[in-house]
Amino acid sequence: MVDEGTAPIPPGGFNEGVPSIDIPAVNAASYKGLANYILTKTGSIIDVATGAVIPAGGGWNGWKFSGGVWGLSGSGIPPVGTYYAETDVKVSGSGATPARTMSIVSEASITTTGNVILSPVLTGTLMIADGDVKLGGTAGASFAG
Repeated sequence: MVDEGTAPIPPGGFNEGVPSIDIPAVNAASYKGLANYILTKTGSIIDVATGAVIPAGGGWNGWKFSGGVWGLSGSGIPPVGTYYAETDVKVSGSGATPARTMSIVSEASITTTGNVILSPVLTGTLMIADGDVKLGGTAGASFAG
């Protein structure tokens, strides 16, 4: 029996005895072919279109690799595209952080904090992760997709 308690009743109500729905497993690697940029576990960025390897230890358009984690923060605007990360990804924003157009795919987890404004490149898909996707932020945070 479903205990409705004081929670609002969702559209369609509560249903018991309905057949279960299988949710397919998500595998980040199956989306790697859609990437414009690969954020590697060694701290470099590969531009898929040109094959160029960008050593980003000191940062690249807001991206920085530190402690085995890729982070995007500050006012840098990375090129529009899909970013495939071989590690955890942390995206943060503060104050007047600019809007960023990107989709993020991670073999690990994705976390957002602060005033993050993101819209997707992949139709209807902002983030895909083999691990957790943790969306946190301030009242000004905005996610689409």
